[in-house]
Amino acid sequence: MKNSKKVLSLSLAATMLGSATTAFAMPADTVVIGDKAFEMAALSSDNAELQAEINAAILDADAIYYNIDGVTEGFLNADGDVAMTTEAQTALKNVVLTKADGTKETFANFTDESGTVVEQADLTAYTAALAAKVEADYTAASWTTYQAVVTANVVTVSNTQAEVDAAKDAIVAAQANLVSVNGPVIKTLMANNLKTIQVEFNFVADAVKGIDTANYVIKRADGQVVAVEKVELNSDKMGATVVVGTADLNDANYVGDKNYTLTIKK
Repeated sequence: MKNSKKVLSLSLAATMLGSATTAFAMPADTVVIGDKAFEMAALSSDNAELQAEINAAILDADAIYYNIDGVTEGFLNADGDVAMTTEAQTALKNVVLTKADGTKETFANFTDESGTVVEQADLTAYTAALAAKVEADYTAASWTTYQAVVTANVVTVSNTQAEVDAAKDAIVAAQANLVSVNGPVIKTLMANNLKTIQVEFNFVADAVKGIDTANYVIKRADGQVVAVEKVELNSDKMGATVVVGTADLNDANYVGDKNYTLTIKK
Protein backbone atom coordinates (compact mmCIF):
# COMPACT_ATOMS: atom_id res chain seq x y z
CA MET A 1 0.00 0.00 0.00
CA LYS A 2 2.90 2.33 0.79
CA ASN A 3 4.42 1.76 -2.65
CA SER A 4 1.04 2.21 -4.33
CA LYS A 5 0.57 5.60 -2.68
CA LYS A 6 4.08 6.64 -3.69
CA VAL A 7 3.50 5.69 -7.32
CA LEU A 8 0.18 7.58 -7.31
CA SER A 9 1.82 10.72 -5.93
CA LEU A 10 4.53 10.46 -8.57
CA SER A 11 1.95 10.25 -11.35
CA LEU A 12 0.26 13.40 -10.07
CA ALA A 13 3.57 15.24 -9.93
CA ALA A 14 4.45 14.17 -13.45
CA THR A 15 1.28 15.66 -14.92
CA MET A 16 2.58 19.10 -13.98
CA LEU A 17 5.97 18.64 -15.65
CA GLY A 18 7.11 18.48 -19.25
CA SER A 19 9.39 15.70 -20.43
CA ALA A 20 13.06 16.26 -21.33
CA THR A 21 16.30 14.39 -21.76
CA THR A 22 18.23 12.90 -18.85
CA ALA A 23 21.67 11.53 -18.10
CA PHE A 24 20.34 7.98 -18.39
CA ALA A 25 19.09 5.99 -21.34
CA MET A 26 16.00 5.30 -19.30
CA PRO A 27 14.21 8.63 -19.89
CA ALA A 28 13.12 11.12 -17.24
CA ASP A 29 9.56 11.11 -15.97
CA THR A 30 9.86 7.36 -15.53
CA VAL A 31 9.16 4.97 -12.66
CA VAL A 32 11.18 1.76 -12.43
CA ILE A 33 9.17 -0.85 -10.52
CA GLY A 34 11.26 -3.94 -9.84
CA ASP A 35 12.52 -5.01 -13.26
CA LYS A 36 9.83 -3.10 -15.17
CA ALA A 37 9.56 0.57 -16.04
CA PHE A 38 6.64 2.85 -16.88
CA GLU A 39 6.31 6.37 -18.14
CA MET A 40 4.81 8.65 -15.50
CA ALA A 41 1.91 9.36 -17.83
CA ALA A 42 1.14 5.64 -17.90
CA LEU A 43 0.49 5.67 -14.16
CA SER A 44 -2.60 7.85 -14.61
CA SER A 45 -3.79 6.10 -17.76
CA ASP A 46 -7.40 4.87 -17.85
CA ASN A 47 -6.24 1.73 -19.69
CA ALA A 48 -7.41 -1.09 -17.40
CA GLU A 49 -4.94 -3.60 -18.80
CA LEU A 50 -2.04 -1.20 -18.29
CA GLN A 51 -3.13 -0.42 -14.72
CA ALA A 52 -3.33 -4.13 -13.97
CA GLU A 53 0.23 -4.55 -15.24
CA ILE A 54 1.43 -1.68 -13.04
CA ASN A 55 -0.33 -3.06 -9.96
CA ALA A 56 1.16 -6.51 -10.53
CA ALA A 57 4.64 -4.98 -10.87
CA ILE A 58 4.19 -3.10 -7.58
CA LEU A 59 3.25 -6.29 -5.76
CA ASP A 60 6.34 -8.10 -7.04
CA ALA A 61 8.82 -5.23 -6.69
CA ASP A 62 11.59 -5.16 -4.11
CA ALA A 63 12.23 -1.49 -4.86
CA ILE A 64 10.75 1.40 -6.83
CA TYR A 65 12.82 4.19 -8.39
CA TYR A 66 11.64 7.37 -10.04
CA ASN A 67 13.11 10.20 -12.09
CA ILE A 68 11.16 13.43 -12.56
CA ASP A 69 12.75 15.89 -14.94
CA GLY A 70 13.56 19.20 -13.29
CA VAL A 71 12.92 17.78 -9.84
CA THR A 72 15.30 14.88 -9.26
CA GLU A 73 18.91 14.36 -10.26
CA GLY A 74 18.75 10.89 -11.73
CA PHE A 75 16.69 8.12 -10.19
CA LEU A 76 15.71 8.10 -6.51
CA ASN A 77 14.51 5.21 -4.39
CA ALA A 78 10.86 5.79 -3.53
CA ASP A 79 11.55 4.38 -0.07
CA GLY A 80 13.35 7.31 1.51
CA ASP A 81 13.97 9.33 -1.68
CA VAL A 82 17.66 8.41 -1.68
CA ALA A 83 19.77 8.22 -4.82
CA MET A 84 19.76 4.96 -6.73
CA THR A 85 22.98 3.09 -5.97
CA THR A 86 25.48 1.95 -8.56
CA GLU A 87 24.79 -1.64 -7.48
CA ALA A 88 21.08 -1.19 -8.16
CA GLN A 89 21.81 0.33 -11.56
CA THR A 90 24.16 -2.52 -12.45
CA ALA A 91 21.56 -5.11 -11.46
CA LEU A 92 18.97 -3.74 -13.86
CA LYS A 93 19.35 -5.50 -17.17
CA ASN A 94 16.98 -5.55 -20.14
CA VAL A 95 14.33 -3.44 -18.42
CA VAL A 96 11.14 -3.08 -20.47
CA LEU A 97 9.73 0.45 -20.45
CA THR A 98 5.97 0.62 -21.04
CA LYS A 99 4.84 3.95 -22.45
CA ALA A 100 1.50 5.68 -21.91
CA ASP A 101 0.30 4.54 -25.34
CA GLY A 102 1.03 0.90 -24.44
CA THR A 103 4.11 0.54 -26.64
CA LYS A 104 7.23 -0.96 -25.10
CA GLU A 105 10.96 -0.38 -25.38
CA THR A 106 13.76 -2.46 -23.88
CA PHE A 107 16.81 -0.87 -22.24
CA ALA A 108 19.81 -3.16 -21.83
CA ASN A 109 21.49 -0.99 -19.18
CA PHE A 110 21.71 2.46 -17.71
CA THR A 111 23.78 4.74 -19.94
CA ASP A 112 26.15 7.66 -20.10
CA GLU A 113 25.27 11.27 -20.82
CA SER A 114 25.37 10.73 -24.57
CA GLY A 115 22.27 8.60 -24.25
CA THR A 116 23.90 5.57 -25.88
CA VAL A 117 23.78 2.26 -24.05
CA VAL A 118 26.93 1.47 -22.10
CA GLU A 119 27.44 -2.24 -21.46
CA GLN A 120 28.74 -2.46 -17.91
CA ALA A 121 31.48 -4.95 -17.16
CA ASP A 122 30.76 -8.12 -15.21
CA LEU A 123 32.82 -8.09 -12.02
CA THR A 124 31.74 -11.52 -10.76
CA ALA A 125 35.00 -13.37 -11.42
CA TYR A 126 37.08 -10.36 -10.34
CA THR A 127 35.36 -10.01 -6.96
CA ALA A 128 35.46 -13.76 -6.43
CA ALA A 129 39.22 -13.74 -6.98
CA LEU A 130 39.66 -10.98 -4.40
CA ALA A 131 37.49 -12.83 -1.89
CA ALA A 132 39.38 -16.09 -2.36
CA LYS A 133 42.35 -15.04 -0.22
CA VAL A 134 42.42 -13.80 3.38
CA GLU A 135 45.34 -11.87 4.85
CA ALA A 136 45.43 -13.93 8.05
CA ASP A 137 46.37 -17.05 6.07
CA TYR A 138 49.59 -15.63 4.61
CA THR A 139 52.89 -14.13 5.70
CA ALA A 140 53.08 -10.35 5.99
CA ALA A 141 55.78 -10.04 3.36
CA SER A 142 53.98 -12.11 0.74
CA TRP A 143 50.67 -10.36 1.47
CA THR A 144 52.28 -6.93 1.00
CA THR A 145 53.63 -8.00 -2.35
CA TYR A 146 50.24 -9.40 -3.33
CA GLN A 147 48.44 -6.22 -2.29
CA ALA A 148 50.67 -4.18 -4.57
CA VAL A 149 49.30 -6.21 -7.48
CA VAL A 150 45.72 -5.81 -6.22
CA THR A 151 46.15 -2.04 -5.93
CA ALA A 152 47.53 -1.85 -9.44
CA ASN A 153 44.53 -3.76 -10.78
CA VAL A 154 41.50 -1.99 -9.34
CA VAL A 155 38.59 -1.99 -11.80
CA THR A 156 34.89 -1.05 -11.75
CA VAL A 157 31.87 -1.68 -13.94
CA SER A 158 33.01 1.32 -15.99
CA ASN A 159 36.07 -0.56 -17.23
CA THR A 160 35.86 -2.71 -20.33
CA GLN A 161 35.29 -6.42 -19.84
CA ALA A 162 38.75 -7.07 -21.27
CA GLU A 163 40.30 -4.78 -18.63
CA VAL A 164 38.35 -6.49 -15.86
CA ASP A 165 39.41 -9.93 -17.07
CA ALA A 166 43.05 -8.85 -17.31
CA ALA A 167 42.93 -7.46 -13.76
CA LYS A 168 41.41 -10.70 -12.49
CA ASP A 169 44.09 -12.76 -14.24
CA ALA A 170 46.89 -10.62 -12.76
CA ILE A 171 45.46 -11.02 -9.27
CA VAL A 172 45.03 -14.78 -9.62
CA ALA A 173 48.61 -15.07 -10.91
CA ALA A 174 49.90 -13.08 -7.91
CA GLN A 175 48.02 -15.36 -5.52
CA ALA A 176 50.24 -18.23 -6.58
CA ASN A 177 53.14 -16.44 -4.87
CA LEU A 178 51.43 -16.02 -1.51
CA VAL A 179 53.19 -17.89 1.27
CA SER A 180 50.96 -19.61 3.80
CA VAL A 181 51.66 -18.93 7.46
CA ASN A 182 51.28 -22.65 8.03
CA GLY A 183 52.98 -23.74 4.85
CA PRO A 184 53.22 -27.23 3.40
CA VAL A 185 54.59 -29.71 5.93
CA ILE A 186 57.32 -32.11 4.96
CA LYS A 187 56.66 -35.43 6.68
CA THR A 188 59.96 -37.02 5.71
CA LEU A 189 63.18 -35.62 4.27
CA MET A 190 65.87 -38.18 3.63
CA ALA A 191 69.08 -38.06 1.62
CA ASN A 192 69.22 -41.56 0.14
CA ASN A 193 72.64 -41.18 -1.40
CA LEU A 194 74.92 -38.45 -2.68
CA LYS A 195 72.59 -37.57 -5.55
CA THR A 196 68.97 -37.78 -4.42
CA ILE A 197 66.80 -36.62 -1.54
CA GLN A 198 63.50 -38.34 -0.87
CA VAL A 199 60.65 -36.10 0.28
CA GLU A 200 57.24 -37.07 1.62
CA PHE A 201 54.50 -34.39 1.81
CA ASN A 202 51.37 -34.13 3.91
CA PHE A 203 49.50 -32.81 0.87
CA VAL A 204 48.92 -33.72 -2.75
CA ALA A 205 51.35 -31.74 -4.86
CA ASP A 206 50.29 -29.90 -7.98
CA ALA A 207 51.37 -31.83 -11.08
CA VAL A 208 53.10 -28.77 -12.55
CA LYS A 209 54.32 -26.90 -9.48
CA GLY A 210 55.39 -30.14 -7.86
CA ILE A 211 58.14 -30.70 -10.43
CA ASP A 212 59.22 -27.07 -10.73
CA THR A 213 62.72 -26.94 -9.23
CA ALA A 214 62.21 -23.24 -8.43
CA ASN A 215 59.67 -24.29 -5.81
CA TYR A 216 62.26 -26.23 -3.80
CA VAL A 217 64.89 -24.60 -1.60
CA ILE A 218 67.09 -27.14 0.19
CA LYS A 219 69.82 -26.25 2.67
CA ARG A 220 72.37 -28.40 4.39
CA ALA A 221 72.82 -28.16 8.13
CA ASP A 222 75.90 -26.00 7.57
CA GLY A 223 73.77 -23.46 5.64
CA GLN A 224 74.94 -24.41 2.16
CA VAL A 225 72.15 -24.28 -0.42
CA VAL A 226 71.79 -27.55 -2.30
CA ALA A 227 71.30 -27.09 -6.02
CA VAL A 228 68.08 -28.77 -7.21
CA GLU A 229 68.46 -30.19 -10.70
CA LYS A 230 65.26 -32.20 -11.12
CA VAL A 231 62.14 -33.24 -9.24
CA GLU A 232 60.15 -36.40 -9.92
CA LEU A 233 56.80 -36.74 -8.15
CA ASN A 234 55.64 -40.05 -6.73
CA SER A 235 52.60 -41.57 -8.43
CA ASP A 236 50.28 -40.36 -5.62
CA LYS A 237 51.88 -36.90 -5.77
CA MET A 238 52.39 -36.99 -2.00
CA GLY A 239 56.12 -37.31 -2.27
CA ALA A 240 59.01 -36.71 -4.62
CA THR A 241 62.53 -37.67 -5.49
CA VAL A 242 64.69 -34.56 -5.65
CA VAL A 243 67.81 -34.86 -7.74
CA VAL A 244 70.54 -32.52 -6.50
CA GLY A 245 73.99 -31.43 -7.54
CA THR A 246 76.58 -34.11 -6.77
CA ALA A 247 79.05 -31.62 -5.35
CA ASP A 248 76.54 -30.54 -2.72
CA LEU A 249 76.23 -34.03 -1.30
CA ASN A 250 79.86 -35.11 -1.54
CA ASP A 251 80.12 -35.43 2.21
CA ALA A 252 78.67 -38.67 3.51
CA ASN A 253 77.91 -36.89 6.79
CA TYR A 254 75.00 -35.25 5.02
CA VAL A 255 73.29 -38.50 4.12
CA GLY A 256 70.43 -38.98 6.58
CA ASP A 257 67.27 -37.37 7.85
CA LYS A 258 68.52 -34.61 10.16
CA ASN A 259 70.89 -32.70 7.97
CA TYR A 260 68.62 -30.71 5.66
CA THR A 261 65.88 -28.14 5.70
CA LEU A 262 63.46 -27.79 2.82
CA THR A 263 61.18 -24.93 1.88
CA ILE A 264 58.58 -25.73 -0.71
CA LYS A 265 55.66 -23.87 -2.28
CA LYS A 266 52.54 -25.83 -3.22
